[in-house]
Amino acid sequence: SASRLRLPIPGTMAGSEGEAKSGGGEKVVLGYWAIRGLAQPIRYLLEYTGTPYEDVRYTLQPKEGGGWDRSEWTDVKFTLGLEFPNLPYLLDGDIKLTQSNACLRHIGRKHNLNGATEAEMCDVDLLLDESMDLRNTITKVAYTAKDDFDAAMAAWRRRVPHTLKVLEARLAAGREWFAGGLTVADFVLFELLDQARGMLEGAVAFAEAYPSLAAFLERFAALPAIAAYRKRDDFIEHPINNLSACWL
Repeated sequence: SASRLRLPIPGTMAGSEGEAKSGGGEKVVLGYWAIRGLAQPIRYLLEYTGTPYEDVRYTLQPKEGGGWDRSEWTDVKFTLGLEFPNLPYLLDGDIKLTQSNACLRHIGRKHNLNGATEAEMCDVDLLLDESMDLRNTITKVAYTAKDDFDAAMAAWRRRVPHTLKVLEARLAAGREWFAGGLTVADFVLFELLDQARGMLEGAVAFAEAYPSLAAFLERFAALPAIAAYRKRDDFIEHPINNLSACWL
């Protein structure tokens, strides 16, 4: 049987307030690999909103003779009542979701974090899609074959400044958050910019090249619920990507 890791998350904002916000005492269930990956912004969002949740983490196991065993996930993949079974998934009462942005938007709707005006909502949609494009460039490098990794990383470091400069300009115009008030887009961009900063380490002085982005990272990390979560034992610093990746 699969030995998935099920972690009941205490949450710094859980308890009566968290239960009231979630509409009852039933915990949300988030399922994903035991990595940061696509689930980390969702974890941050659940923590920030004080939503009681269970973090179900599946592990990848090496196979004898090479390859990877995904059976902890695949053994239960079609047993959860998901219309489009995939990771991450979010179970919230009768609502069963896959697709990371759908999960984020669902939580955001419940807590008014998808934008306060129609213009901000459109901005959030744009930023979520642009963030996925940025994420795809990162994962393409991370999961490159070992012999090609150095060249792929060098090419990424040459290309990514265009995206980072656009994001820098948005905040340099005086915004505290990317779409006006704090929104789900900030949770995704915090995670991706933190990853980008790590990938640029040793090649670019991030805070000097992108001072507004560096300030955003500090500002988001200092949010009380986020700061408390990042100090907990169940917080995942590494791996960012799965064990089959070259960049973890």
